[in-house]
Amino acid sequence: LAALKEFVTTAKPIAALTGTQTGGIAPETVALSNVKTAQGWEVDTDQAALHQQIVSYQKEYNVDIQTAIVALGV
Repeated sequence: LAALKEFVTTAKPIAALTGTQTGGIAPETVALSNVKTAQGWEVDTDQAALHQQIVSYQKEYNVDIQTAIVALGV
């Protein structure tokens, strides 16, 4: 226990774990026209639209993804 306490008081923080990638700002919904894919791949527009509905529901009702999926009957 003493060794752990000493480590915790002297350990340097890991920069990648001190914040979020977006600086705490939620990423905006990506328009399908802005989605880039590898050559030979394509975006399933129906699935992308469904994903956007799920994300919108999550934001509006402040729920997790599973709750949004169930609520939307997916």
